[in-house]
Amino acid sequence: MKFGASVRKAASVILIRPVFSKQATAGRSFEILLGLRNKKSKFAPGAYVFPGGALEQDDANLALFYKDKQRHSEPRGEPDIAELAAKIAAIRECFEEMGIILASEGDGIEISASTRERLLSYRRRALAGEADVFPELLKKEGLVPASPSLHFFARWVTPPFFPTRYDALFFVALLPEGQEAHHDGNEFVAHKWLLPAAILVEHSQGDFPLLHPTLMSIRALATYHSAEELIGKLKMGIIPVWSPQERLPDFLRKK
Repeated sequence: MKFGASVRKAASVILIRPVFSKQATAGRSFEILLGLRNKKSKFAPGAYVFPGGALEQDDANLALFYKDKQRHSEPRGEPDIAELAAKIAAIRECFEEMGIILASEGDGIEISASTRERLLSYRRRALAGEADVFPELLKKEGLVPASPSLHFFARWVTPPFFPTRYDALFFVALLPEGQEAHHDGNEFVAHKWLLPAAILVEHSQGDFPLLHPTLMSIRALATYHSAEELIGKLKMGIIPVWSPQERLPDFLRKK
């Protein structure tokens, strides 16, 4: 077995949406978006995962460009460049994989339906493998990545004895109003919105393959009663998932 494989920076976004549930406290709960990976994929074939992927050079370039623009809107003031690049990567991947754009039209204005319609052509180009589509989209449509709406949740690093390794940051974000998920049909062949508890039940029955970091994240999310409670705790810097890398021999194993 080859040791010491290089580690790629990566980012994922855990999208949630508030829902009414008879089983939840005060009737409030939230669902999580998970996509089913194509069985032909090299990474996590046939598993349910959060939207995300490896960082690209464009993400770092955009982070430098938007640093000053995000200075006053980030919860902790001036954004860390590495974290901002990870957030932009998560936003880009979410758009490409699920068709959901976490961005605004200047001054925090939500993206209009007409703008969302125009974004479909950009997504088709990105899925066809065309380079530099996301930076072009932001520039031509006058959009700003909604990085302050992504809240740091966890960090997972693949143990050194795996041939493919990632250093991944996980963020939580609310589904923007008026948007819906549409999986890309290539990397993701299906998607589901489910309550955290429902995911754990399906997983325990052997019908819902999850990677270890995904499972641990959902277990932590299941301890929160509402989207408001979860986002509130994350804004306070309370991180529910701990990720001791030396104790993860089953990091990439579907459980």
